[in-house]
Amino acid sequence: MGNGYKQQEDTEFATLRRNYRDYLLGKMPLDMH
Repeated sequence: MGNGYKQQEDTEFATLRRNYRDYLLGKMPLDMH
C-alpha cells in the first residue's frame, strides 16, 4: 500500500515538474526580449 502511494506521488510530481519546465520554456522568450 505504501509503495503504491509513493509511486503515485512520484508520478504526480514528475508531471508537475514537466509542466513547470514547459511553462518556463514557453515563458523564456518573452523574458529575453
